Amino acid sequence: MTNSFLKSAFVGAGLVLTIGLAQPSFAGGGANFPGGEPPGQSGGKSCSCSECLWVDTYNPNNPSNHVTDVEFTTGVLQSGVLYEIQISGTASYWAPDMWIAPEGSPDAAPMFPSLAGDMTGPVGIDWEYLYAYPDQTFTLSLPYHYQYGLVSLDGGLTFVDIVPVGGQTYQGSHVYQYVVVGQGQKAAFERIDQGPSFDNYGRFKVCVYRLNACGKKDDNGGGDDGNPGGHS
Repeated sequence: MTNSFLKSAFVGAGLVLTIGLAQPSFAGGGANFPGGEPPGQSGGKSCSCSECLWVDTYNPNNPSNHVTDVEFTTGVLQSGVLYEIQISGTASYWAPDMWIAPEGSPDAAPMFPSLAGDMTGPVGIDWEYLYAYPDQTFTLSLPYHYQYGLVSLDGGLTFVDIVPVGGQTYQGSHVYQYVVVGQGQKAAFERIDQGPSFDNYGRFKVCVYRLNACGKKDDNGGGDDGNPGGHS
């Protein structure tokens, strides 16, 4: 399968390429993005409001445009504000009985099973990469960057393949982070399959966190006095 979707990081479009950005900490909730902290994060350093949603690969209708699922955030990503998007999960675009002589290293089952349908079995796709194939006919090296997980920051008008934090690198944890700039619209997440989607299984968990800058400290250890280097 191939696709000509553009891989991009346009600041003007609200996308930010952030290679090497340190992982921030999160805490709290908020009106637009109610919720708690992401797993494994300790709060108290940089507040974040959060919202999580699910994108499923299973679609019994097999739509002609090959979109398996499109999901929108409930909250609006405020214009000019930084957000981190974290996407995790694994899936298969092939029925379980197709995994006869796998190439690569498939996992035994999806991280998050599809709610509909009763299929489950080996998986070889995460949000960014094809890391296993059901037989030995795949001719490219694995893991292979699979541009079928797309993000929209303009309310679903355009979808693009954005580069994760740290660069375009396969993660064995199947968890990817992205830092983006809000455009005053809801974010949307789209999953593509150019084959039939009624034999797919596995969901992706998408969480959106609003990032807040840490407060500055002055030389005496006080709060942000607007003059961090002063001693007055």
